[in-house]
Amino acid sequence: MQINDKSLNEWTIDDIMTLIGDEQWRESSTIDYKREFKARDEGFKKDVCAFANAQGGYLFMGIDEDDGLATAVAGIENVGIDSFNLGISNALSSSIEPSRPAYESHLIPMENNKCVLIIHVFEGYDKPYRVRNEGRFWIRGNAGNEVMSYLVIEEMFLRTNAQKDKLGQMIDARLSFLKEPNNPLYIQYHGSPFLALHFMPLSSISGHEKRYPIKNYFENSDALFGLEGTEAGRLFKAAQSKINMDGLVKFSAGGGKMSHIQLFWNGIVELASNRSFSEGRGAIAAPHFRADLMCGVIPGLVSAVIGYYETIGMNEPFSTVLSIENAGGYLASVSPRLSATIDRARLRTLAVRIGEKSADAVQADIDALLDEFGYLIGINNFHAVETRSRG
Repeated sequence: MQINDKSLNEWTIDDIMTLIGDEQWRESSTIDYKREFKARDEGFKKDVCAFANAQGGYLFMGIDEDDGLATAVAGIENVGIDSFNLGISNALSSSIEPSRPAYESHLIPMENNKCVLIIHVFEGYDKPYRVRNEGRFWIRGNAGNEVMSYLVIEEMFLRTNAQKDKLGQMIDARLSFLKEPNNPLYIQYHGSPFLALHFMPLSSISGHEKRYPIKNYFENSDALFGLEGTEAGRLFKAAQSKINMDGLVKFSAGGGKMSHIQLFWNGIVELASNRSFSEGRGAIAAPHFRADLMCGVIPGLVSAVIGYYETIGMNEPFSTVLSIENAGGYLASVSPRLSATIDRARLRTLAVRIGEKSADAVQADIDALLDEFGYLIGINNFHAVETRSRG
């Protein structure tokens, strides 16, 4: 949602004043005004669940309303954004199930130590949500929060499971496409082992697919992720670019080594490379996979994709999946003393959802992704393995 053509983190008190008395900004399925704010208030938790069970929405704290129409900016006590976020996170984590819905917040300071706090609740990934002690399931509609019927709850459970299945099916389809000997992507991984990373916005699998403004990258594709000169840049080298039906692809191929980055209109990002695989030679007789590179490049890649999402206005939660294809029999090496033989043609991590964008939250999600990969090759606590840079 934009006010005066500005995104949430750009809103000022002048922008908020434009909401007052404007029918366009009346309370709706995506907007709610609150005079006061307490993170542990049961009504706040219910509002968060209701928005998460629908298509998300915005809570404006510190704004008076009359019959849903904003009437005045009263403000609430300004305790600082960090204090607000800590209180919100603790309150939601301890009381909402099955998990805390993803959200982002923005504080607009006012005079006399007052502020307006806006909380953007994203559409939920683990629907349906409920307040544990309250018991009922709520959903947001144009008339406010409504109690969900048994049939709606059942349908939502089924739809959530179907979305998770759909995510796997979409990745299956892409990997099969990449392995086709004559695909039109300018590079073919047919018969070659390769790794792939998929970043999947919630809307791409929820039935509410969006189109993002990636056209700006068509003319400036050289600065796609800013990975040049890094280990990730070498692994996902992509010197050429082409516009295709899906969006924009950057790629590089030669001497049997290839990699690409595909940007999709709907916000999906796909990265693939076979540059960390090599045939056995010298002291290492078995075909070899540089698994240790994962520890070094995954954090940078995730951060780069988050930065890309910020530039195109994609602020919804997304899932990240790491796949290894055609690598059965390869030795996955983490260090000279720590390795494991890949015993199947396909390895795939469980999806790791990234919702909150704080540094600590993103690092925890990166660690979870690395550990998921480690479990597949029989190495515990994989994220803690010290990366050995080999240029």
